[in-house]
Amino acid sequence: MTRDSSSPLPIVGECEVLVCGGGPAGFVAAVAAARNGVRTTLLERYGFLGGMASAGMVNPVYGYHARHLQIVTGIAQEWVERLAEIPGGTAGHTYRHDCVARRDQHGECVTRRDEAGCPVASVAQVLPVDGEAVKLATLRLVEAAGVDWHLHTHVVEVEKHGNAVRGVVVGGKSGPGIYRARFVVDATGDADLAAFAGAPFQKGSEDDGATKPPTLMFRLGQVRLTKDRVWASWPAEEAAAAGGTGCWLMALPRVGEYTVNSSSGVTNFDATKTEDLSQAQAKATRQVWRKLELLRRHVPGCEDAVLLSVAPQLGIRDSRRITGDYVLTEDDVLNSVKFADGIANGVHPIDLHTGSARFGGRQLILSPCGDYYQIPYRCLLPRGVDSLLVAGRSISATFLAQGSVRVMATCMGLGQAAGTAAALCVTQGVTPRELNPAELRAVLRQQGAYLGHEQEVPPWNQGGAALPAALRPSARRRGEA
Repeated sequence: MTRDSSSPLPIVGECEVLVCGGGPAGFVAAVAAARNGVRTTLLERYGFLGGMASAGMVNPVYGYHARHLQIVTGIAQEWVERLAEIPGGTAGHTYRHDCVARRDQHGECVTRRDEAGCPVASVAQVLPVDGEAVKLATLRLVEAAGVDWHLHTHVVEVEKHGNAVRGVVVGGKSGPGIYRARFVVDATGDADLAAFAGAPFQKGSEDDGATKPPTLMFRLGQVRLTKDRVWASWPAEEAAAAGGTGCWLMALPRVGEYTVNSSSGVTNFDATKTEDLSQAQAKATRQVWRKLELLRRHVPGCEDAVLLSVAPQLGIRDSRRITGDYVLTEDDVLNSVKFADGIANGVHPIDLHTGSARFGGRQLILSPCGDYYQIPYRCLLPRGVDSLLVAGRSISATFLAQGSVRVMATCMGLGQAAGTAAALCVTQGVTPRELNPAELRAVLRQQGAYLGHEQEVPPWNQGGAALPAALRPSARRRGEA
């Protein structure tokens, strides 16, 4: 899958940093690179940007906060502010209703009185977003940064000079062509470029090859519920046709609208195989109509629910994971490990949607409430390949660790790090491996990324003090309880 440099294909674009994939990691990487003064091009296969937040209709966005401490900031936070400019674009950062209820019952959680067994450990904050608003907000952010963006563009091969990726072969309505670049960021989600370039990777669990199953999200209107998330169930005999015995209803910013996150029942799935994607998409699409019928029949408040839209893209939880200069482990995640070359933060529990033998068959392994782990820069560097950085859910991590890394806020933090690193490589004339991580961390901090300023944490986040008025339960969204 590597094209020789003597290829007769036309050169359709040249830049200093090329970012492939316009999802959460990719669009942030492109913005970061452009803001650091280098010519940046962004390629996206769909007719819009946003990735899982738009094409996948994944809602809400997780991973911004460790309890009350916002650990993902910078460009990712600017994206939230762009969404807030659009009516119905986002409800902003808000407490989950069940976290608020526990606080009312037990007292503020930073006093450590109710952390043990907390059902929302490390995910007490959510960010509801509208997938259609995501398309506009993301485009505005990318354009404002001066990124040269191209939609309806599929990457199919890479061009290498020795071990260095120097170009990407694309296909589209105008035919095939090559984009040339000094440095490339692979934000395809599936590590497509890394794989094309011959970088080592893994797929599935190291123990048994199991993969995290996909989900097809869909959006409902006219739902008479108020909580930010509701578990809805139906009789067990319906499981075969519906892909499971229930689903999560996730509140959207507009009252009465929810996205549905439900099991597809798809197993032995490989997101890098076209036929697997085709069959899973078709199966999950058929299930949507069955689930809608079951929700109307069995869930109070959904009697008059209407289907507003179905995501055009399956929600892919994992596929390839590169083998990088460091492999992030589940122990790093669960022990909240910080690294000298840490360039992004993660807080989400290990969320597998399949059983883990190491953890007694559990699908969800909670991480320490109120703390977070860091992802080292080395996880972005695929072994054996130069001039290429990988950002998003396909970075170097174990199967279990990736179950935490994969959420969108974390991917946006990784995107800012990858785009900034690529730009610094251009301006300093070094390779990604030669780049000093300390310099990268310093620039990221200067440009708004949070990388561990715990000495600046306000007193109310250190235990024993009252929350500020804006964060008290009375300030909750929609008066939820």
